[in-house]
Amino acid sequence: MAIKSQFTVTRDDLSLPAGFAVWLTTPAAASWTGGKLLWANWDVDELVAMKDDIARGDELVMGLRGWPKEVDGVVVRP
Repeated sequence: MAIKSQFTVTRDDLSLPAGFAVWLTTPAAASWTGGKLLWANWDVDELVAMKDDIARGDELVMGLRGWPKEVDGVVVRP
């Protein structure tokens, strides 16, 4: 299937996401990764090098802004 569609299929070594999951359980990781969208195949050393930029801003955060919204004095909620 990949040959027909011309997409390259890559496979990570299982130790990469396994090590990432173990690292996430450490207090050092938990102190700044909470609420962030992370991928299990990212290199931990590279992520830690960007720690200050990630923790300080809205990087790696998903959300719905502007909700709940007030319309004509009534708060509209899901």
